[in-house]
Amino acid sequence: MKKTALITGGSGLVGTHLTDWLIAQGQEVVHLSTRNTYKPTNAAVGCAYWDPENGQMDAAVLKEVDVIYHLAGASVSKRWTPAYKQAILQSRLRSTQTLWNALNSAEHSVRQILSASAVGIYPTSEQTLYREDAEPAHDFLGSVTQHWERKVQDMAKDIGIPFCILRIGIVLSKNGGALQEMAPVFKWGLGTPLGNGKQWMSWIHADDLARQFHFCAEQKLQGIFNAGGPEPATNADFSRALASALKRPYPFSWMGVPGGALKMVLGEKATLALMSQKTSDEKIRGCGFTYVHSDLHGALAAIYR
Repeated sequence: MKKTALITGGSGLVGTHLTDWLIAQGQEVVHLSTRNTYKPTNAAVGCAYWDPENGQMDAAVLKEVDVIYHLAGASVSKRWTPAYKQAILQSRLRSTQTLWNALNSAEHSVRQILSASAVGIYPTSEQTLYREDAEPAHDFLGSVTQHWERKVQDMAKDIGIPFCILRIGIVLSKNGGALQEMAPVFKWGLGTPLGNGKQWMSWIHADDLARQFHFCAEQKLQGIFNAGGPEPATNADFSRALASALKRPYPFSWMGVPGGALKMVLGEKATLALMSQKTSDEKIRGCGFTYVHSDLHGALAAIYR
C-alpha cells in the first residue's frame, strides 16, 4: 500500500523538490493550496483546498494521509515593511493552527508531522558553530522561528503525533531561492562579496534537503535537526565558487558591497545577506543521513551543468 504525504507550501522551492522526490519513491502526494484553480506542475499530485487566513481546510483529505510536511509560510525574500513582517509571522502561525484544528476535528491516519524552520533562529556570529541546543537570537528572524517551532511542537504534543523540525539553511537550486537573486549579477561578471564577506552561509542542495525530509520520516526521527548542509562557506568563498560554476570572471573579490549600502537599498531585509550562521549537521549525520552534494563546488556544478 502506497504512503500518502500531505505537503503545505508544495508549490514553493522546497515543496517542489520534495514532491518530485517522494513521487520517485513511489508515494502519493497531495498539496494543500489556497487557490481553487491550483494545478500542480506534476500531474500525479493531488490537491485539496485550505484557507489558513480564515482557519478553513478540507479536513477530509487527512483520512488517508500518513505524513504531513509543513512548509507553508510567507516568503522572507520580499521587502520587510512592518505589515509584511507581521505577514511572515502570522502566515506560519495561522497555517499551523489550521492544521491543528483539522487534526483535532477530523478522522485521520497521520503518524508524523515534519515542519520547516530556519537557521535564522541562531544569532549572527562569525565564530560560533551552532548546534541544535544553542540559545536562539532575539532579532526578528529569531523571534519568528521560535514562535513557529513552539506552535508546531504544541500541536504535535496536543494531538499525540511525533514531530520533526528541520532548521533549513540557504537552499541551492536553479529554480529559485538565493541563486536566482545572485546568479544574474555573477553572469554579468560583476559578482562580489557582500559586506565583509566573512559571514557564514550554511547551504544545502535542494535535492539533499528533500532527501533529508524523507529520511527523517522514514527513520521516524523526532526533535529538531539542523538542515544547513555539511560544509558551510563564508560569503566570499561562496561568491568565488559561484563565479567559477558560471564560468565567469570574479574581478571584484577584493571589493565587497558595504553593509550600509545594502541596508539603504534593501532596508531591514539586508539582514538576509549579512547574517552569519555556521551550523553543525553532526546530529542528522549521526542518524545515518548521507549527502549526494556535500561539496559546494560540486553542488553548484551540478546545478549549472
